[in-house]
Amino acid sequence: MIEMFLIFLSQSLKSRLIGLMKYKPSDEVVLCLLPCAAIHTWGMKHPIDVCFCDREMRVMKTYRNLPPRKFLSCKGAACVFERYACMEDWSKVGDFVVAEVLRVE
Repeated sequence: MIEMFLIFLSQSLKSRLIGLMKYKPSDEVVLCLLPCAAIHTWGMKHPIDVCFCDREMRVMKTYRNLPPRKFLSCKGAACVFERYACMEDWSKVGDFVVAEVLRVE
């Protein structure tokens, strides 16, 4: 299965540290942290959904409804997609992600 997302690419140190905290859950934003193989949810007020991908954009690990104050890593991951947790479908291990970048931060 191929998942399609419209995303914001987060590459600067500042935008990576702030991450999703810059947005409201109702904004329906998906962030891509590139390069990235580890994330944390310190400072988050809401749970998030996380998807680690390899260089071919194949999903390696996914997490749904990850609460604040957690740390995750995925050996071999090239990037991470994050969004505020919601009931919508999310990628599964083995899926390929096709991402159209809306804005680079």
